[in-house]
Amino acid sequence: MMEVVLFGNPGSGKTELMKALIQGLEGVNFVDGNVDAPQLRDIFVGKETKRDAFTIDAPFRNYMVCVSCGLCAKNCPFGAIDKVDLWIDPIECEGCGVCAEHCPQKALQMTNMQVGHVVHVENGKNNLIYGELMPGAIGGPLLVKSVREKAKDIDTGRVSIIEAFGLGEMAVRALDGADRLVVVASERDGAPFERVDSFFRGTHKFLVLNMAGSGHDEIRRKVVERAKDAGYEFLFEVKETADPNERNEAFKGLVGIFKERVLNV
Repeated sequence: MMEVVLFGNPGSGKTELMKALIQGLEGVNFVDGNVDAPQLRDIFVGKETKRDAFTIDAPFRNYMVCVSCGLCAKNCPFGAIDKVDLWIDPIECEGCGVCAEHCPQKALQMTNMQVGHVVHVENGKNNLIYGELMPGAIGGPLLVKSVREKAKDIDTGRVSIIEAFGLGEMAVRALDGADRLVVVASERDGAPFERVDSFFRGTHKFLVLNMAGSGHDEIRRKVVERAKDAGYEFLFEVKETADPNERNEAFKGLVGIFKERVLNV
């Protein structure tokens, strides 16, 4: 299965491109990498066919046993444990269990708990797979990983197009092992592709330039040059317009280019 990741800053046009792909492609698994506030469910028209509970192992501290040695905080790979009061940050903790392994007093025990759902929606043409993380729950990156695995299980012959979110651990899990990367950038963004290169290990990278308009020729030239220097292939650009309908139509017209050059179909 080929996995293609779409990346872009808020307002770059990434979601608009994803909407055009959802409407214009067939036989694709679309994956929402934003498990805190999934957006593609508002774009993808279909029927929810499955909702699975997502559980992880989370650390529980017995303060009657803990001697505050600090080894848990010292060894936490995510920096989720405060080094002073040993409070475990529920946002940063990923439930890996390293803290419990290093506790000499066995004051930390891993407890299995549900933190969200993995949801499958289909419409006879494409699939949408997304995660819903419970408010304040830990395990966001692990849920992103689980959503990707679910997409593979549905149909190994389908292409997965993943919309990445942010630049934190969730984006890392969306990019890890992906085959191709498409970065959507506006001339106001600068060069966001430089921020994801350290996470992406694939060989095919593409740049989509959005909101290209008059008065930005020099900025456009610099962005394109920097992208080419970083090994990106310039895919297409969307001209600047204040009319959202014109922007949507512009993205729709570029679906064919995406199919031919990114998906090779």
